[in-house]
Amino acid sequence: MCCLQWAAILNWDILSMNKTTTYIIKPEQLEKLRTQLIGQQKSAGLVVCFSTPAVKVIEILKKNKINSSKLVFINFGGQGTKQIVNVPDMGSLTELSLAISNVLEAMADKKKFLMMSGISILTLHHEKMIVARFLQFLMDKLRTWDVDGFLITDQSIGPESISILTQFADKVVKK
Repeated sequence: MCCLQWAAILNWDILSMNKTTTYIIKPEQLEKLRTQLIGQQKSAGLVVCFSTPAVKVIEILKKNKINSSKLVFINFGGQGTKQIVNVPDMGSLTELSLAISNVLEAMADKKKFLMMSGISILTLHHEKMIVARFLQFLMDKLRTWDVDGFLITDQSIGPESISILTQFADKVVKK
């Protein structure tokens, strides 16, 4: 019996279940892919900006006529605003984890997403194995929180992290 048959028997709505997609791309594709994915979302979301300041991401979205009013951004080392949560140091995965938890819990929408773009930047601040463990923790949490995940990285993140990102993702897209 296939998954869809079991889902029907158990009365699960497969289409409404959260999904995690990992994108492994070339660095120059990041901005375009992030903009495209955000533009396709109808729900509230949290966007963690590792490689591009949140203010610039918001400008790019406006330029592309994409409404960012239901989005919150996590930025590193910059100024916080109503729409931008500042985490002082990218070196503190605990602070980042708490910020992600707090923002997602505060969102009123039932359906929401988390996008992390430029994840490979974390390897500049942490050993690759620590990044891999953090990503595994985060992907487990996405399922617990019932949040869709869009995780965007390039090959430089290392084989351990790539393995975790692909193993725990519902879908993997390599470009």
